[in-house]
Amino acid sequence: MTEPMRRVLIVKLADIGDAIGTLPALRALRDLLPDARIDALVAPGARIVLEREPSVNDVLTLAKEAYDAPRGIASPGAMRDLTRFGRELRARRYDAVLFFHHLTTAWGAMKHRALALATGAPVRAGLDNGRGDFLTHTARDRGFGAKPEWAYWLDVVGLLGAVARDPRPSIAVSDDARAAARAIVGTDGPYVVIHPGIGAFGPARQWPPARMAAVGQSLAAEGYQIVITGGRDSFARDAANELLRHLGATPALDLTGTTDIAVSAALYAGAALFIGSDNGMAHLAAAVGARTLIIFGPSNHRAWAPYGAVECNPGALELPANAPVVVLRSTIACSPCFYTGYTLGRPEGCPSRNCLDHVQTIDVLVVASQLLDSTPDA
Repeated sequence: MTEPMRRVLIVKLADIGDAIGTLPALRALRDLLPDARIDALVAPGARIVLEREPSVNDVLTLAKEAYDAPRGIASPGAMRDLTRFGRELRARRYDAVLFFHHLTTAWGAMKHRALALATGAPVRAGLDNGRGDFLTHTARDRGFGAKPEWAYWLDVVGLLGAVARDPRPSIAVSDDARAAARAIVGTDGPYVVIHPGIGAFGPARQWPPARMAAVGQSLAAEGYQIVITGGRDSFARDAANELLRHLGATPALDLTGTTDIAVSAALYAGAALFIGSDNGMAHLAAAVGARTLIIFGPSNHRAWAPYGAVECNPGALELPANAPVVVLRSTIACSPCFYTGYTLGRPEGCPSRNCLDHVQTIDVLVVASQLLDSTPDA
């Protein structure tokens, strides 16, 4: 780029896990533009990640789910709110707007086109799969899973000349948060975190809580304290309640809905192991350097596996030495079926969800045992 960028907007209308995946790109952009104002437009749930990120000046939010279908803007109130929001964006006088999104659907592309025009930014950069004619700078979209999502966003900031010094989406944990986490756990002994929920979107990603409970019972018998985490929403509470029901008499510390993201990050960093399905907090665990075991089903592991994750499959469960993050998944031909190629695929999965059913309790325990016996590289 020949002209210096003074004000840049990054658009990533998604939640915690996706926001964590933007960190390498944001930091590369900050290295390129140390004196620029870099703002991020995200879904409300991601604010807690990026408002703590030094490379970001301001975090704006937009409840994107309200506009996931054309009827979302049909009411006069919605149009009034969007018009006001567009004026606020234009008043910020951005030199560039960068979209960290695939233009998967015609409606989605239309929304991003409108957002780009609303900013008035002369430079509009993003991925192009044939729907990006409103962009001035494009990186080729090769489809979901052709490369990890975080790598795509590095491609986008690379259009401005940014290069990542470190591609890892890492998050630092403060000493105060570590002290608070240890006080909550209340013991110096080792503990394992089980995160049973996956949120409202893509419920087919959830490995059965009954199997999570069987894993927890086995690890508790080996002397590990079981700690349960989850958000403040009803989906998290329901998942935790089902897990607790199946745990029965096995003691567990249920922290669902009680800790903020800083303390949650410290809990994960201090754990002997984090176990969960594909969800945002699994990405948080990986980002703070925790040993992390993530069970993938219909969702695309090639797109959303955390940085440095090792894939492991039932029947082939031996890990390389010091593997810090493991994606455990079935290799049946129909998986993944969610966000594949250039399509959304099947967010609800199939009725039988065979990909998750093929991952048995013993598979998770075998991998968990290896992770617990290992020492991840620094």
